[in-house]
Amino acid sequence: MCTVAVKLVALDIDGTVVDWNEQHSLESPKEIQATVHGLRSAGIEVILASGRMLPGTLMVADALGLSAPVICQQGCSIHEAEVKFATSSQCRSSLQRNS
Repeated sequence: MCTVAVKLVALDIDGTVVDWNEQHSLESPKEIQATVHGLRSAGIEVILASGRMLPGTLMVADALGLSAPVICQQGCSIHEAEVKFATSSQCRSSLQRNS
């Protein structure tokens, strides 16, 4: 018998981590949060793999306390979870200073 230790669990977001019935809510069910915490405590990496764009995926990763890379856009992009976005006003300000 061959046993394989689980090292990574990839979770979808919509309909899995975030309930379809809770529209526009980033609240994951307490069971999901507890499961993610338990997996991480056991040394198992948890990542999100979603059809969502990066900003929506990062909001869920942050809500779950995840810092591992995220897979977005149906697998078309992989990003570090700690990416921070500047608001449009911050971008405009920095462009104005450089001109």
